[in-house]
Amino acid sequence: MTSLNDATTADALLGANGMSYSMPPAMSVATSRRGITMFPQVAASANGSQIIYSLNSGNGFIHGPSSYMKMNVTITKSAAGLGTDRVSMDNVASLFDTVTVSTRSGVEICRVQEFGVYCSKYLRAQYTSAAFDRSSAPLRINKVVQSGATIAPFTASFNLIMPLSLIPCFAEDVLLPPQLMEGLRIRFDLSTTATAFHVVGAPTITGYSVTSELMLDATQLSDAFVRRVGEVAAQDGLVLIHKEPFHTIVNTSQASLNFDVKKSASMAVEFQVIPRVGTVPVGTTNTQQSVPYPFTSMQVQVGSIFYPNQPLLQAGAASDLTSAETYYYVQNQISTDFDNHFRYEEFIGTPAVDDTTSCNAMFVQGLKDSSDPMSGIVLNNSRALLCNATFDSAVSRRIDAYLIHLRLVRVFQNNSVVRD
Repeated sequence: MTSLNDATTADALLGANGMSYSMPPAMSVATSRRGITMFPQVAASANGSQIIYSLNSGNGFIHGPSSYMKMNVTITKSAAGLGTDRVSMDNVASLFDTVTVSTRSGVEICRVQEFGVYCSKYLRAQYTSAAFDRSSAPLRINKVVQSGATIAPFTASFNLIMPLSLIPCFAEDVLLPPQLMEGLRIRFDLSTTATAFHVVGAPTITGYSVTSELMLDATQLSDAFVRRVGEVAAQDGLVLIHKEPFHTIVNTSQASLNFDVKKSASMAVEFQVIPRVGTVPVGTTNTQQSVPYPFTSMQVQVGSIFYPNQPLLQAGAASDLTSAETYYYVQNQISTDFDNHFRYEEFIGTPAVDDTTSCNAMFVQGLKDSSDPMSGIVLNNSRALLCNATFDSAVSRRIDAYLIHLRLVRVFQNNSVVRD
C-alpha cells in the first residue's frame, strides 16, 4: 500500500461501501484494553430501594458482553432458625424488579420489567441449560445461598456476578461508543424479599442489602479512528440496534384468553406468554415459577395475518405427548437446534421434573419474516398484536407477556434519539 497520511488512511478503511484486506504497519484500530471500575451513588442499598450508576467511562469504547456487575448480598433473619432451614434464589436477576438504562440527557434506551422472570424464562430458552446450571454460575437455578442456620439473629453474606449482557442494550457484540456511555445512567430497582428469595423453614427474611461494583471492559481506539467516529456521530449519528422486551401483565380467571399488546414498534421478532398462578410470587423452591403448560389452543394475530395459520390444538392438559406439536412449534420458533434448549418434560412442567430447572409453560410465537435474527414483522397502531388462547380449566392466572421488538438508538455527540 502506498504511503498515506493518517486521515486519508482512516477514511479509506472506514469507507461505507469499501472493504480493506490489509492495514499499514503504522495503523492500528485499538491501542489498549483495560478494566474500569464503577461505583454506585450509594454504597449499600436495601430491599425495596434502588442501585443507581452514573457511568464515567471516559473516552473508552465499552464491550457489553464482557462487562459485569459484582455484588455482595447480605440477608437477615430476626428469629432463630432450624437445622433444616434453607434460603434459595432462582437466579441473580431475581434481586431486581426493573432495570432501566437512560442517557445523560434523560432519554430512556432500555427498560426490562419483571427482570427475574425475563431472565428465568425468556433468556433460559435462548441459552443452553448448562449456562444456567453450573456449580458456581451466577445464573444457577435454585441456588442455595444459606442452609442450616440455628442462631438468632442470623445474617449471611454471599457474592454474585451478573453479566451486563442480561440487559438487552448490552447484549449485542459491539463496542459501545463514549458518546453514549459517558454519563449513562443505569438504575436497578431491588425486589422485595418475598420475590428475591424462597425460604424453607419457620423464620422469614426480614431484609437484605446489596453492595456492588460495575466492571466495564473498555477499549481505547487509535486517534484516527476516534476522530472518524466523532465525525459520524456529529453528522449522521451512530446507529445501535438491540432487542427490547415490552412487558404486559394480564390477570384472568376465565378459560379463554384474549388480549392485545398496545405497542407500536418497527420490527417485532418474538412474542412470549408465561402463565403463572394468580398470586405471585409463589413456588415450591423458587419465586419465578410458572404453572405447568395449561394451553389447549393458541394463536397470535397481527393485522390480518395469523401465527400460526391454524390454531395449535391439544386435547386437555399437557401430558405424555398430547402437546407434542405445540412443543415442536415452540422449539422451532426459538431455534432449530433442539439440543440447546429445554426438554419436553421441562416445557410442559411435568411434576416429576424439578421446577427449579424448568422453563415450562411458554407460549412462544416467532414473528420473523426471514432467517435473519434482526428481521421481524412491522407493528404499528393499525396492526396491533392480538393473543388468542384457551386454557384447560378456569382458574385464576396471571399472564406475563414479553413482546420482543427492535429498538434503534441513534447516538449523536451530545444526545441520543430512540426509535422503536
